[in-house]
Amino acid sequence: MRLGTMSLGSLHIIRRFSLGVEIVGRETNNNRAFFMQKFDYLHNNPCQPHWRLSMQPEEYKYSSARFYETGDDEFGFLTHHSEI
Repeated sequence: MRLGTMSLGSLHIIRRFSLGVEIVGRETNNNRAFFMQKFDYLHNNPCQPHWRLSMQPEEYKYSSARFYETGDDEFGFLTHHSEI
């Protein structure tokens, strides 16, 4: 399920697909802080009180947070962001 492409300013685009979110643009390529902010948001969002999907990011069934904690790729297609 593709939700679409959203332009935020003129420098970066966030695209959401059913199996993940792709963050591209000059900010992400040249600014680790920007990337980590979005990365942390995606992992912590299911823990927000208004969602209450999990207590910890790695407990959410559809999150890659567990992969980053344990290195175990339950989905079979994850790549660590440092390898991209």
